[in-house]
Amino acid sequence: MGANPVAAAILLGLTSLAAPSATADSADVVSAPVLVELFTSQSCSSCPPAEELFSQLAERSDLVVIEWHVDYWDDLVHGRAGSWKDPFSNAEHTERQRRYNMNIRGMRSVYTPQAIVNGNTETTGSRGRRVARRHRALRRRRARGPGSGHERRQGALRHPAAVSPQVS
Repeated sequence: MGANPVAAAILLGLTSLAAPSATADSADVVSAPVLVELFTSQSCSSCPPAEELFSQLAERSDLVVIEWHVDYWDDLVHGRAGSWKDPFSNAEHTERQRRYNMNIRGMRSVYTPQAIVNGNTETTGSRGRRVARRHRALRRRRARGPGSGHERRQGALRHPAAVSPQVS
């Protein structure tokens, strides 16, 4: 599937928010908005509370909030109602989620509602306190200085921007 030019532009802009440059002033890095992503589906019965939480989070100026509708729910049969295709679902969103999970959890398995905070930590998207804790932890790491947003996995340094889908 070809890259969506609008999504590509958004991703490029968000990557710069998630990965401030090494030359950025430390006050700018600490105050930069945090990217919080929700992987969801209209076919997911557990997702409405997460979507409500994320609509509230979107009101905050210290967060950039995005919902990605995944396509792996589209083929499930829901009793007599049959299957339901989420009109916002996209295979590229599912692949983005799989890449995050491989980098964060070491596995490609996925679930909804899943929240990814700044590309390097995850939690259940409907758990507001967990999302808030991850946001606060990121703010503390940023306040400690450069390099605190980086993590090591299997001996290799990785940065949140490294999990962003390739844009062509």
